Order: sequence, then C-alpha cells, then structure tokens
Amino acid sequence: MRQINGRRVLSTAEASEYFGGTPSVGTLRYWRHIGEGPKSFRLGRKLVMYFEDDLETWLMDQYEESVTA
Repeated sequence: MRQINGRRVLSTAEASEYFGGTPSVGTLRYWRHIGEGPKSFRLGRKLVMYFEDDLETWLMDQYEESVTA
C-alpha cells in the first residue's frame, strides 16, 4: 500500500478497482481529459494517482446529487 502523508494513494487501475471496475480505466482517463470525475494528480509525466479519500468524497458527492426522495 502506497501512502503520502498517511493518505492511501491509488493508481488509475486501482481507482477503477476501488469502484468495482465501473468506471473503467478508460473512463477515468476520459474524465480527467474533460475535467470531470474524482480529483487526481500526476507523478512525473505519465503516472496518475488518486488519494483514496478523494475517491470516497467524489462517490458521496455522486450519491448526494442523484438520490431521490
């Protein structure tokens, strides 16, 4: 498990797995391209990472925006 300042860090593939494979790696890449989806950051030129707590926050935001009744 990778951590930065005590926060768990996941790769794009791991972030997709965190959500159960949906969204896919390709969808996460597309969302980054259009400025949507969970927060991410680059390490170097190619490695994109996500903080696990940012994934949780984004997931709860999706819930709050879509819940009915």
